[in-house]
Amino acid sequence: KPVFDLETTELIKMIKKLNDGFDLPGKELKGKTNFLIGCTAHPNAPDLKKQKETLDLRFESGASFVKTQICYEIGQIKTFIDSLGNLAKKTIIGITPLKSTKMATFMNEKIFGVTVPPEIMDRLEKSKDQRQEGLNIAKEIVDELRKTNIGGIHVMAVGQENELSEIIRFLTGQTIGCK
Repeated sequence: KPVFDLETTELIKMIKKLNDGFDLPGKELKGKTNFLIGCTAHPNAPDLKKQKETLDLRFESGASFVKTQICYEIGQIKTFIDSLGNLAKKTIIGITPLKSTKMATFMNEKIFGVTVPPEIMDRLEKSKDQRQEGLNIAKEIVDELRKTNIGGIHVMAVGQENELSEIIRFLTGQTIGCK
């Protein structure tokens, strides 16, 4: 059963208080915590202006970085990055190399905020090696992101954790391909 006692911004404020050495009601603690406070964003959000306003509020409340949901549309990612203004350099973009059309379909149907566009689905379907094509797509996105002012990239190797080091080498241009 989900519990929603605190909205995200309120949770950020609470953690900031703990970091400052106070409990939620404001009583001084014997020590301080040292949490790195982050928040999330969605490059595919329908209202990027409203999302930026929310992010600004979360940063004012104590957040120090943004982590995004996965996005496969480089044009949309660039629009999102532009909407962030000075927060772009504090933003980590989520990337997941697709292993197959089955995985892409699952992402489209089951993962909130993730859209694998038809042209990427088509590329995967037509490929003789869907896993390699998924890596190629991810590398194209990473190559474009490197031209922006974002803070970083979070590679989420869903179901490919054992190959993560090879995937990162491939995405950064340090190998010719993955096995």
